[in-house]
Amino acid sequence: MTLETESTTVAARPILCFQHCSRKAHILCLALPLSCPICNKAVDTSNKLLLQPSVIPSPFAFAVSSPCSVVIKPSKGSFLSCLTTSLDLHAGLTDSRGVVHEYDRRGLTVGSGDWRQCVTIPLFLSSDSCDPTVDSNFWDYTLEVTKNRQWWSRECYDDDDHNCFTFVLDFVRTLQLPTLSHLNRTQFCSQVICPRMKSVARYVTLYRKLEAENVYVKKLTD
Repeated sequence: MTLETESTTVAARPILCFQHCSRKAHILCLALPLSCPICNKAVDTSNKLLLQPSVIPSPFAFAVSSPCSVVIKPSKGSFLSCLTTSLDLHAGLTDSRGVVHEYDRRGLTVGSGDWRQCVTIPLFLSSDSCDPTVDSNFWDYTLEVTKNRQWWSRECYDDDDHNCFTFVLDFVRTLQLPTLSHLNRTQFCSQVICPRMKSVARYVTLYRKLEAENVYVKKLTD
């Protein structure tokens, strides 16, 4: 969970999906091909396609656009360039303005680092409240309470036992969400983070395939 502080975000092109000559398959690509991989005829968007190009939703987001969330990114590099089964992850928290609060070898920092391609996990939804400001205010208050504890110094940091996830879990427990506050680190990762990472892995696998092969024909089941 060691964090490299330099900016290493890879600018991602959107994954496109369209149908050209067959409704039995989707054609996926990062840029529209000159010819259809199924019928080999020219792809001309000015002519009517069976399905116009649309963007496959990305699992990544800017932290600033994801307030009141847990945010996850690789400790070094980006998901698109570095994702492996042994990838070391770094976690932080956004406040109600989308500013990232994080703990690493530098100690506790606010608003630093590159969080333009991260996975966001909102935990506290204002839709359950009659007053939409109550939840975000309580989130910010709890974040300040957590940050003011004395054990977030550089000297206290340990890669294995006292790291970014320690900070996130301490906040979650202080927030006292009934479904999450009792979880230990292993449980929190398996129940909250791993499900999101599975969708990230599927997206990155497809993205890399398209970078290598330009197009991918996904046959549809009946």
